[in-house]
Amino acid sequence: QPRDTTEFLRHGVLQDLARLGTKAAAAAPDVLIALETDPSSRVRSAAALALAKLAPQSPDTIAALITALEHDKPCHGSCLLALREREVWELAFPTLMSRVDTSSDDTQRMRTVLALLELGRDDVAVQMALQDSLKGNSSEGVRTMVAHCLPSFNVQRAQSVDALVTALKTDSSSQVRRAVAISLGQFPDQASQSVPLLIETLDSDVPILHFAAASTLARLYRKVGILEHLQVEPADAGKAVALFTRLLNTQVPRRTDDLRRDVQDLETLAVGPFAAVANRVIVQLNRGNALLRDETEVLHVGVIQDLARLGTGAAEATPVVLKALEKSTSSKVRNAAALTLAEIAPRRPEVAAALLTAMEHDKPCRANCIQALRRLTTVSPDDIPAV
Repeated sequence: QPRDTTEFLRHGVLQDLARLGTKAAAAAPDVLIALETDPSSRVRSAAALALAKLAPQSPDTIAALITALEHDKPCHGSCLLALREREVWELAFPTLMSRVDTSSDDTQRMRTVLALLELGRDDVAVQMALQDSLKGNSSEGVRTMVAHCLPSFNVQRAQSVDALVTALKTDSSSQVRRAVAISLGQFPDQASQSVPLLIETLDSDVPILHFAAASTLARLYRKVGILEHLQVEPADAGKAVALFTRLLNTQVPRRTDDLRRDVQDLETLAVGPFAAVANRVIVQLNRGNALLRDETEVLHVGVIQDLARLGTGAAEATPVVLKALEKSTSSKVRNAAALTLAEIAPRRPEVAAALLTAMEHDKPCRANCIQALRRLTTVSPDDIPAV
């Protein structure tokens, strides 16, 4: 195949033009042509960087760089650098936001959201603008994409949670609210804002919302627990017990067709220039919900351990914890239940009977059952068989 002997020359000329900056603005039309048509990706990349120096405030420059960013994968990195130039970004940002708000192509609008995320991960203005899209008149697809992208921003995280909580309360789309519920699991430091509403969402008649809320609560249990974020006073332990009882009766499903939808949408967008940023969002999404694993065990262990921390104030939860000890298929849940029963109902004979039965027949829980039996006031050491 014949070698392009002029590639090095074209590349060098573009670099020299970039060094001249706006003094070489007259060459911008030719540089635009190079960005759009040159067969060499090396030359097109140099053209993108040169345009940012020659004509940073030109609408033609902004339009060409955004088009190349979205469609020219080999030049994606250079277009990002060019668009991040301060003078270019001043015009590129409102141009991109107008495309999110006005484009008739929903896929194009979602790609633009990804572009804004990649360009402005540390930019408060970008984050605030996308938050406005979440509560505005954007399409369902755009609002869903924004909900998934907000956790990726490194700034104003408390404001992101405020916007997500508002959307979970008010958005008319169950798909958007599900995306919001999942994303809230990626804000453990702001769990006090989200946990009460997520627990309310468990009562939703829409299965995907119920499952998303349960999955997010399980994820928060992994990171920060929940009891401290309920703001329950010891004298009002009954409120916490009622909530925890509800959670113990909640099953978090494994991957389902409904929960697969957002990943499939992102995988569609993760082709070409935006593959890297879309794949990062996919990873966060998979970590944030029940797509890859059964979170029921995590949720139930966390709930039972929190009940133990409430002590005898959680005595009314005894029946549901007894049920967990006797019926749960998870040995981790049964072990947690054994220890918790000794904390919340140390005087109940039915607790002693259940622990003795589990000690004799549930080998994985034997050690914890013995430990729990030693704490009961209704059982003497002589009643505990030697093991």
